[in-house]
Amino acid sequence: HVLRNANFAQKTFSETFSKGGRFAGQTIDNIAQALRSGSMSSKNVPIDYIVRDGSTLILNTRSSQALIRAGIPRANWNVVNRTGQQFYEERLNGQLMRNNLTSTGFGGLW
Repeated sequence: HVLRNANFAQKTFSETFSKGGRFAGQTIDNIAQALRSGSMSSKNVPIDYIVRDGSTLILNTRSSQALIRAGIPRANWNVVNRTGQQFYEERLNGQLMRNNLTSTGFGGLW
């Protein structure tokens, strides 16, 4: 699967989703619970990724954490390849720079 060896584009994250996103104001645990209960599907939680310098990097850290906490394997995630799309490439640049990461990203677990 494309995300099997993917790393994250940041080392830290907030437990609450940003105000402008799909899950505005909700917590990671809220989304994980909705996924576990079946009221939400992994199809409803798209995960954007970019391949850079041979590394696959996940852009949606909180959404990924919700899927992980719900026990959904990466092979069942709704992944979207954003490689080469300027908005997402710039977003990745910002995440890597703010976290002092290279294009290999962060592979640790929280």
